[in-house]
This record gives sequence, structure tokens and C-alpha cells, in this order.
Amino acid sequence: MILLGERRDIPALLHAFDVYVLSSITEGLSLSIMEAMATGCAVVATDVGGNSELLDAGRAGLLVPAGDPDRMAEAITQLLQNTEERRKLATRQSIAHKSILIFAVSRKLEALYEDALREEQGFMIRITAASFAGA
Repeated sequence: MILLGERRDIPALLHAFDVYVLSSITEGLSLSIMEAMATGCAVVATDVGGNSELLDAGRAGLLVPAGDPDRMAEAITQLLQNTEERRKLATRQSIAHKSILIFAVSRKLEALYEDALREEQGFMIRITAASFAGA
């Protein structure tokens, strides 16, 4: 094994991959899968955490059960042997990736509105309390 240390050329590396593999036993919402999807790299990942959501339930990448190295090897081999399937997955990933970005932007916008409403409500409460304090 070679540990490459800090890299600043990750997009270039991902573009060079035929298949990106994530064999996590547990996972949240994988930023590394999103990065691979953004470069159009075919993805094989374990079906844990948010991987299924990111890969559109297996339509934008191959999902295998966690802890099953044989199924992982089969999925990797399947993609390495089938260029057309890798291209189809990359197209579906582009659609899924755009959906994820739209969702992320909408969540940030929602959070901004919630913060603004909280501040406005807090301001109104302060004014009301101050008004009654002098009465």
C-alpha cells in the first residue's frame, strides 16, 4: 500500500479511474461518492448509509451488501468489462448529482429563511417585552 498524503489533484485522479469503489461498512452521506459522480466516474459502493440515495437506489451506480467481498468483486469486474454500462451509469449519475445539488441548495435556502424568521420573531418578542416593561 502507498499512502499518497495530501493531494490537491483529486478531480484529475478521479477522471483517470474506470471505476470508483467505496467499500464502507457504515457511511453517512458520502462526499467521496459525490466527488466521483461529479467527474462521471462509475461507482460501486456498499449499500449502507446514504449510498443508496446518492446512487439513486442502484440506478446511478452499483450497490452491493456490506461485508460481501465476492459481490463487490463481481460488481467491479462487471463494470470493468462493460464500457457501455459505465457510460450509462455516468449519464444517470449526472442526473442524480444535479438532483443532489438542487436538494442541497434548497436545504441551505430553507435554513436561511428559518434563521431570518427566528431573528424576526426574536426581534418582535424583544420589542413586545420592552413595550410592556415600561407600561
